[in-house]
Amino acid sequence: MGRSELAAVFNVCIVLGGLGFGLFVTLLSRRMIGLYRSSLAAAGLVTGLFGTLVGVFPMNYSPVHGFVAGMFFCTSWIAVAIFSVWLLTVPRPGLRRWLLAPGALGVATILSFVVVFATYHPLPPGAHIIERPAVWTVPSLEWAALLTLMLWLSCVSVELVRNGAE
Repeated sequence: MGRSELAAVFNVCIVLGGLGFGLFVTLLSRRMIGLYRSSLAAAGLVTGLFGTLVGVFPMNYSPVHGFVAGMFFCTSWIAVAIFSVWLLTVPRPGLRRWLLAPGALGVATILSFVVVFATYHPLPPGAHIIERPAVWTVPSLEWAALLTLMLWLSCVSVELVRNGAE
């Protein structure tokens, strides 16, 4: 906010994306039974909630934004991992194991971001960056994590459509 005229549009899209992710993963959990079902539904709802809050509290609300964004990433890899473990261990009508590849990529990328971010030491408040680095590790990994999560979501969606799932 305050950096772009389209910041409000961007944040509304993040809110919608968080709601959509939570709904998608919750509905995806309906294909499962037992502990997998309840675990994926819970992870999807929590991830969707925190994803939605990232748009409600943009970067202007730095401490709150950092917390909700961190929780989004900390729970999103869990949702992908639950689905992937289910796919690997339980007979899954209509879903093929090739989905393990985008799942593993998503989990690895998101966890890489979480580890790097957890050990990141930003500049003190009010400090000025004299020269912006050509590649900024934390935002680069953050976007990579988000893009691999979107890739996983897209791959699962394509597989569901291919099988005529509801």
